[in-house]
Amino acid sequence: MKRHLISLLRFIPGIIAICTIGLLSACGDDDETPFVPQPSITFDATGNGEISFNDDRTELSLTSGTAVTWSFNLNTPGGFRSFVTAGFRENIVIEDENSTDAVVSISEDRTTATISNLTTTFSGNDEIEISFITTDELEQSNVVRITVKISSPDARTFSDITMMSPVQNSPDSPEDERTSATWFSANLGETITSADIVAGSSLSKDVDFGFYFSGGQAVLSSPENFPASEYNLSPNGQNWSTLHITTFRTLTISQSNFFTIRSAFEIDEAYNDGEDTAEDGEISNVTAGTAFGFQTDVDKDGGIIGGVLFIGSVAPAPETSPASILIDVKVQ
Repeated sequence: MKRHLISLLRFIPGIIAICTIGLLSACGDDDETPFVPQPSITFDATGNGEISFNDDRTELSLTSGTAVTWSFNLNTPGGFRSFVTAGFRENIVIEDENSTDAVVSISEDRTTATISNLTTTFSGNDEIEISFITTDELEQSNVVRITVKISSPDARTFSDITMMSPVQNSPDSPEDERTSATWFSANLGETITSADIVAGSSLSKDVDFGFYFSGGQAVLSSPENFPASEYNLSPNGQNWSTLHITTFRTLTISQSNFFTIRSAFEIDEAYNDGEDTAEDGEISNVTAGTAFGFQTDVDKDGGIIGGVLFIGSVAPAPETSPASILIDVKVQ
């Protein structure tokens, strides 16, 4: 009996090993899950202004107001579920090809996707972090984070600009009677006379607004809206080649706040906080101590330029001289 027991004990380790292998094999057959890689993201970007990435593309530098157009290639072996942006002024969620924010194409097996023409505009004078998040049907996610460094150019300041109302009403008057500094150019940062423009009509493309005094009121007006009774700018008058439309907004800021505006972004903020005028392309009843925002014509050389101006004084017209207005201007 003892001899048989010893023989049995010799076989137990082998029996245990066989059983263990069998159990592991059975478990593997039942529970093994194929490995599926996480999603991956590659991207590119272009801008309407100068943009630059650092070497590892984790930082993007641009100027305030730059519109960036993004494109993405997504690899999603686990099946595309969603693409999300975070950190933008308005975050974007894309789950199918019906997106209104971008052009989206998803492969039939949903293992790849492309997203293009996704455009965002950055403004400010700061650093922000944005994220691109791709998630697959297995709830695996991949996140790409980028630091966006936004810089805002200094505002250009033009102080003590004196604008004069027209000195004649007839288009037949000699050029030497058009020498009042009636017009202002944000591009040039200075006043222009009608005599200068008539002598070289290409200058008209630089004019953003003019000044006249009528009915006891000072008026700032776009060339497009300027009354012919003050200066006839049409082909049968002074024959300007370009008549821009500048939009105005009233601002509720003090003189001291006006002079604290130092950057292009702050000009945008002031303009956006202003109120539209009831008049299209002009603003009337302009009085000393008030401030206005303006944006130039979209067709202006260099595109839209924003600005703010403060009215220092208004002098009505004496009998023999033009009216005048004294302004300080800050321009992007």
